[in-house]
Amino acid sequence: MIEKIFGALVRALLVSFVIAAPSLFLSDISQDASHVTITLGLIFGGLVYLEYVYESPSLVEFRNAPPFNRIRFIWLAVTIVAFCSFFQTRLNGEDLGVLGSVATILGHAFDFPYSPVRLVTLIVPFGADPVVVEVILMSAGFGLLGFVTVSLLFYSYIRVTRWPTSQGTFNIWQNLPLFDPLADGQLADHLRRDGRVNICLGVLLLFIIPATIRMAAPYLGTDFLTEPQNLIWVLSAWSVLPTSLVMRGIAMLRVAEIVDAEYVLPTHQTV
Repeated sequence: MIEKIFGALVRALLVSFVIAAPSLFLSDISQDASHVTITLGLIFGGLVYLEYVYESPSLVEFRNAPPFNRIRFIWLAVTIVAFCSFFQTRLNGEDLGVLGSVATILGHAFDFPYSPVRLVTLIVPFGADPVVVEVILMSAGFGLLGFVTVSLLFYSYIRVTRWPTSQGTFNIWQNLPLFDPLADGQLADHLRRDGRVNICLGVLLLFIIPATIRMAAPYLGTDFLTEPQNLIWVLSAWSVLPTSLVMRGIAMLRVAEIVDAEYVLPTHQTV
């Protein structure tokens, strides 16, 4: 019990720190915005603590099938820290460094008509600071490469290690609390359908998120899309949400394979 409490507390602190990172790293942040971000970090950290401290699942999927959630969290942390570094470096007129230079090259390489990177750069209001536009281009290039890389690495990982059965019996009820195993159709077919939908939606979100923000720009105001903290969260969501959906789709297709092979139980019962 003590180990479970400690593990839940560590996860909660890590989540709180990542959410509050833009307020901690960026120097040009208003005090009110900083307080709001830190408060949100504490709230989400508390939710993560409650999720992991109890035996029964509620919202977090694949909770007992590492490293699924660890990969998603690491990618979220990497994007936020990297984007904070890009904004802080360029706004202060400092040298980009190796990571910033690579991100700049990636941004320009992926910046062609109708590409997700080009759509992301269009969310900035007309007349915005060229430095901000440059940082968005860098971040978009870095985020798109990360989306492809993380998805391919996760797919390779489950094929090499035979995840999640390599860690023992896979319990659908514990790891997919929001999935109804008794829904219409066969369980494996239902998993495959949801998996394919998640992969397609993940790819489409790379285009849908910038388009949605662009349409909502008149209601958000010009200041919203020029503040570094807001842009960091928009860019992180643009990269992390599609990656999470593609990973979820790949994982559900893998679970469907296991169901077909009769390696898992179709209900909440365990062996």
